[in-house]
Amino acid sequence: MFDNLSFAQLDVSFLVKEPIELQPYPGSAIRGCLGWALRDVSYGTNELCTTCPNRSECRYGNLYAYLFEAPADHPIIVRNARFQKYVQETYPQPLIVYPPAGGVYLKGDPFIFKLTLVGEAIEFLPFLCCGFKLMEKARISGGRNRIRFHGVQDGLEGKLDYILVHRRRPRLKRWFPRILDLGSFLRSSQRYKDIRSLTINFLTPFRFKYRNRLGKRLDFSIFIRNLLRRLSLLSIHSPLIFKIDYPGLLDKARSVRVVSSRMIEWHDWERYSSRQDKRMKLGGLVGEIRFSGNLEPFIPYIMMGEFLHVGKGGSFGLGKYVVVSWK
Repeated sequence: MFDNLSFAQLDVSFLVKEPIELQPYPGSAIRGCLGWALRDVSYGTNELCTTCPNRSECRYGNLYAYLFEAPADHPIIVRNARFQKYVQETYPQPLIVYPPAGGVYLKGDPFIFKLTLVGEAIEFLPFLCCGFKLMEKARISGGRNRIRFHGVQDGLEGKLDYILVHRRRPRLKRWFPRILDLGSFLRSSQRYKDIRSLTINFLTPFRFKYRNRLGKRLDFSIFIRNLLRRLSLLSIHSPLIFKIDYPGLLDKARSVRVVSSRMIEWHDWERYSSRQDKRMKLGGLVGEIRFSGNLEPFIPYIMMGEFLHVGKGGSFGLGKYVVVSWK
């Protein structure tokens, strides 16, 4: 059910109880609140993971480790490793937060963020719903109990068929939202066969390495290389059912040129890591860039990347882009 790089997207909504002020790109803060809440969600045990005396032995069998760390020795990843091209100590997490804009939210304002779940992470939706409710008690914008959980609905369908209603406790009307996979985008891309140029707008910093240094110059080959690598690594959570011709695609990417990139600029950004107890600089490229050439082979992957992001830091919202024009 969760193969071929499948994913689902949710709209998670809260109401603001007390004014909050969030930094630009607050995906790290939201992800941190959700991570804090999920530590209190029991998964496969009757005890809280944070107090369980067997935590050191079963660390990689718990929900938090899979969604927020994705280590190579987690049982789910071990099971899928035979399908994976790249071998790593950790993999991109199967949970991607795309936050609302930073700034001030007043009492009564809606507070909504998108959450994308990749592959087997979709199965944990009921546990995540418990985490959303517990986020009410998490520290956000310097305090607790500043937001009230309202519900979650399908971010792809936009219908109320997939809604979490809670009174005394969360109750799920329907367990699974709509699921898309790579096959969906291969079929959708057929209507773009004659496309010769496209414009991409990076909404959050696109962070990548080039020759072991942070990249600050972007061309199509670099973009596609980073996109294909991210999609390939994410497939550890949702194995592909057919092989992608990576060498062939990268060879074709060299013929696509940059038409305009005057709006592309470096944006410095940092986040605080509670696990490492330090601030981390995570700057990257933002703005628009236009490419021209034979784009047909890349279209399904570019379309999919709009949901799954590109580059580093995707789990807390970096590398989010949209295609603003196809020509």
